[in-house]
Amino acid sequence: MKKTKFFTIFAAAIIIFSACSKDSSDKFEDLSKYKFADESADKGKAALENSGQQLMTHMTNMQSLAAMDVMESMMHYLESGSIFTDEFDLFLNNFTSPVQDLTTGENLPILKSTDYDNPGEAFRANAGIYTWNNSLEDWEKVGTSNKIELRFPSVPEGLTNDATAIFDYKGKAARTMPGEELPELLSFSLLQNSNQLISYKLTASYNSDDMPTNVKSDVTIENYTFSAGIKYGSKDISVEYSLKENSNTIIELKLNAKGDFDPDNILMGYYDDDPSEFIDNANVSLQIADIKILGQANVKRIADAHDRIYKDEELPGFDDLAAATQMAKVYNDNAKLIVVYADSNIKFAETEFYVAEDTWWGEHYVDLQLIFADDSRGDFEAYFNSAFEEIIEEILRILEELGIDFDDWDDWNDDDWDDWDW
Repeated sequence: MKKTKFFTIFAAAIIIFSACSKDSSDKFEDLSKYKFADESADKGKAALENSGQQLMTHMTNMQSLAAMDVMESMMHYLESGSIFTDEFDLFLNNFTSPVQDLTTGENLPILKSTDYDNPGEAFRANAGIYTWNNSLEDWEKVGTSNKIELRFPSVPEGLTNDATAIFDYKGKAARTMPGEELPELLSFSLLQNSNQLISYKLTASYNSDDMPTNVKSDVTIENYTFSAGIKYGSKDISVEYSLKENSNTIIELKLNAKGDFDPDNILMGYYDDDPSEFIDNANVSLQIADIKILGQANVKRIADAHDRIYKDEELPGFDDLAAATQMAKVYNDNAKLIVVYADSNIKFAETEFYVAEDTWWGEHYVDLQLIFADDSRGDFEAYFNSAFEEIIEEILRILEELGIDFDDWDDWNDDDWDDWDW
């Protein structure tokens, strides 16, 4: 079955994280209180288009920041030298990969365990000050330090060690995984002629079960700052992340979920592919430049209806048009998304699920469209194109880090997770 194209990449994050409360006293925010702006629908459409263009522009700009050239030079010299072991290089990936991945849109630097089972051992064994020696064509240890400091040319084949990278690490022994460490602090700074180009810092605290109770990470690359944080409790989890250029918000996501987040419940929900095992209810807000998307859903009703409607999907003669028609009604009855201006919270678009046909395969599926104040319709994907899909995939990666499996969703590539540790 071809599921909703847009719903797959965006509403999945909302609906999977917006399970209806098991306690009827817990209510979602009433989205009907948001009224349409008294203005032409064209203004809202322009805001959508402008926000989409801003997103694509920033994602493109981040891939060509000058600071990354110095970063690449550091990686060049690390690969060229022989003084450091493979284990040490693997340990350094914990500092450098979040920065590199942020500029390529591959993942979010949050809740990733270290790539090396005993990172403290690798860090302490290599602490000190190192310079690149052009004559030796290798690193040379020139001083002691409780950190790791690398001095090297800012360009490959350079003659002057005008760039400096400083690494710091603190960890604690894991209680549930003997012999392994949990990172409490990871920090990395990259400077050129004493001017800071890149900084990365992750702090984390854990409970007695080695579950993170508070994780915060910040990556700054020139004018761009990415902040991410998770607060975990036995009854609630909150996730926030933002990407800003100076003080201007490019992306801001806020998730607040309540439930029973006992590790056994989370594990059960993961293996059963059922987050309702541990989530009761949640609220979601996603801002993209000048607009904000608010959503809520009853995941229990949607999941039950989906199982009922598509239980015979693999049998000959299955009526995909009738199924999609029923499913569209289920979505419309149990899921709600609205779009508002970020600065005023005034609504300028609602959403509606409808039946569409794949012109290539002839299959029918449920898709999502925007409805503006003048009753005109528009496809969300038309405004945000691939750049929006990339950032929403990053939201799904956050949820995956919380133990929610999306193997059942379209556009999901299991190979993407091969390198992810828990």
